[in-house]
Amino acid sequence: MARISGLCAFLGILAASVAAPLPIALLASLIDRGTDPAFVVMLFGVPIALLHSAMLGLPGFVILAGYFRPNWWRVMLAGFLIGALPIGTLYLWAPTDWATFVWTELAMGFSGATGALAFWAIVRHEPI
Repeated sequence: MARISGLCAFLGILAASVAAPLPIALLASLIDRGTDPAFVVMLFGVPIALLHSAMLGLPGFVILAGYFRPNWWRVMLAGFLIGALPIGTLYLWAPTDWATFVWTELAMGFSGATGALAFWAIVRHEPI
């Protein structure tokens, strides 16, 4: 099983939780210029991403590192899945059109991939 030091895991989770909401915040600020949606996305997105990366991302990385040597594309693929699948399960109970579902899945997956890449950038120098 892969081992990561506590400080390295903490810094990686912190970097992932700040980086994950950034794509949605940037997109929101480009779409709506009247208010400051980027602030709202970061205000609510960072705590959600912090829990998400600590509860799903870190165990996912440890499991992935136990089977494969983590590189940037494996980590981003796992981050995309970890970001997209939980919101996709919520859509099973909420009826919506396919376009909204696909765009939401892509946005959340891209956010997960961004957070995973930030996590990997911190943890990759740690001997596994």
